[in-house]
Amino acid sequence: MTLGLLIWKNLWRRRTRSLLTVAGVAVGVASGVAMAGIAKGYEQSLARVYAARGADLIITRLSNHKRVPTTYFEQARASDIAALPGVQAVAGVVWVMLNVEEESIPVLVEGWEPGSFLWDHLKLRAGSVTNGPGDADCIYLGVMCAEMLKKKVGDTVRMESRALRVAGIFESNSMFENGSTLLPLPLLQSILGNEGKINFLNVRLAPEITAGQVDKLRQTIQGRFRGLKAFQAEEIAQNSIGLQAAKAMCLAATSIALLIGALGMMNTLLMSVFERTSEIGLLMAVGWRRRRVVAMILLESVILSLAGAAGGVLTGIIGVRIMQTMGFMQGRIAGEFSLGLIGTAFAVAALLGMLGGIYPAARAASMSPSAALRSE
Repeated sequence: MTLGLLIWKNLWRRRTRSLLTVAGVAVGVASGVAMAGIAKGYEQSLARVYAARGADLIITRLSNHKRVPTTYFEQARASDIAALPGVQAVAGVVWVMLNVEEESIPVLVEGWEPGSFLWDHLKLRAGSVTNGPGDADCIYLGVMCAEMLKKKVGDTVRMESRALRVAGIFESNSMFENGSTLLPLPLLQSILGNEGKINFLNVRLAPEITAGQVDKLRQTIQGRFRGLKAFQAEEIAQNSIGLQAAKAMCLAATSIALLIGALGMMNTLLMSVFERTSEIGLLMAVGWRRRRVVAMILLESVILSLAGAAGGVLTGIIGVRIMQTMGFMQGRIAGEFSLGLIGTAFAVAALLGMLGGIYPAARAASMSPSAALRSE
């Protein structure tokens, strides 16, 4: 009997136990793929925010050398930075999470400078977006936010005890913006009690500026304006505190799930070895080398792991896609599943199979053929 046929026979004979092992591995892989996909989707969606706006640099104030904006700074810095060589336009932004409506639903709220380039990329779906008139209590909703809040043009949205009229509903290439609300910057500053303060500056650079000039400009900004830090869009995304937390949770949850899967794998294979003691002894008695016995056990383990990986990858992707359509989750998460991520999932599963099969394989190979045959 060939090695492949014997492995298939052994797995089929213990199919219930094999399926349970596959399910255990699938749970670990699914959790890892889903969380990694969501983290990657978050990173790319955040980067697309600035790409959609045409912002080349994002300036914010940091405290304690942390890569997290923690304090507001003077809006007057915008005119100082706009005067620097290579800067085409500068727009102040306030970006904050606020509760809206009586249900206290947390929503991303942004204040944009009236007349700035930030408004240019929005696609109007209803009402009007007039570059954020600063003297009217108007609010603009992304399409996903409007659907979540069940609001249309002309309705009222309550924010921080302030009644705001929905003047327009817009669509953007960015998931974040589609799930957010926009206010003219002076209005949001008034609501927050932070007149003349911002926490981000979006900077558009001249088209002819070179990479070296960009680096020099960043150094100039950070040297001249104490406490301010200039990032490129992808750096803001990669160093987001939300993304870092998501990656940490992903690693912790996946490690625990895979450890449980490895222990289940080892238990399944050990029981298989005990049940097949005489069979293994017979194989060695008729000429099977110990390394072939080891290969048989390890291959069984790897096959179970790869089957679990296939089920886990499929479950993880489908699960995230389903969550994206759910009411509260809609517009709040995005999954990005690259071939690299899927390949990594299968590689980790194969390694898991090898590790889980080492001890059972070593035990099987250490048997004495005569003692194994007498075990019946």
